[in-house]
Amino acid sequence: MDFTYSEEQQMLADSLRRFIDTEYTFDARRKSSRAGESLDRGLWNKLAEMGVLGLTVPADFGGFGEGAASQLVVQRELGRGLVLEPVTPSGVMSAAILSAYGSQQQKEAWLPAIASGERIVTLAYLEPTTRYRPETARASAERSGGGYVLNGTKSLVWHGASADAYLLSARIAGSNEVALFLVPRDSAGLTVTGYPTIDGLRAADLSLQNVAVSADALVGQPADGLAALAWAWSTAWPRCARKAQARWKS
Repeated sequence: MDFTYSEEQQMLADSLRRFIDTEYTFDARRKSSRAGESLDRGLWNKLAEMGVLGLTVPADFGGFGEGAASQLVVQRELGRGLVLEPVTPSGVMSAAILSAYGSQQQKEAWLPAIASGERIVTLAYLEPTTRYRPETARASAERSGGGYVLNGTKSLVWHGASADAYLLSARIAGSNEVALFLVPRDSAGLTVTGYPTIDGLRAADLSLQNVAVSADALVGQPADGLAALAWAWSTAWPRCARKAQARWKS
């Protein structure tokens, strides 16, 4: 396999390296981390202007439609700079799920906003008792009228306190189907508690008490939740996704 950068990829890598060396220095990162922050809106907007947040978003929705090779370029440079901002959960994983499984309405409402940095979407699939096994989700989604009512708890939601919405997994009541729902941060009955993690990032726990969402909040079909999560992981970490899928089938 040829890992040589194309001219465009090399230009992107050089731009990111200059940005990190001049504006995202270790001292700046340490100051932000010690202040209890993992999102600098000024830096976030610059990452959006450089095309980082919309790199894999389809061109029809304000992105560049690039593949995994270009994403590797970005992740290598962001990793070198220990960047705190939620590029992977929002610009990679959530964008991948919405691109592959989202409705036309969801794509139009959220993908351009993710690419521009206007909105941040992150995944909420871990729970205190699941131990990294999303197929054992206990959060429930009960059909009610034309929508669903969500109850349960989510833990270690990556950048949860900075997010505008969550791709949240819940088990459809009375079935074994694990679905994903696009749940806005300001939903009634949703409580978000943020905290620092050991690596200087931020996470959050979510408490859902009778959170009512419309049928339009469902991402894909009711049984698509695990496949959508696997797709997000395969976009960010292919080896992890293969292991997860093999475990679910065992």
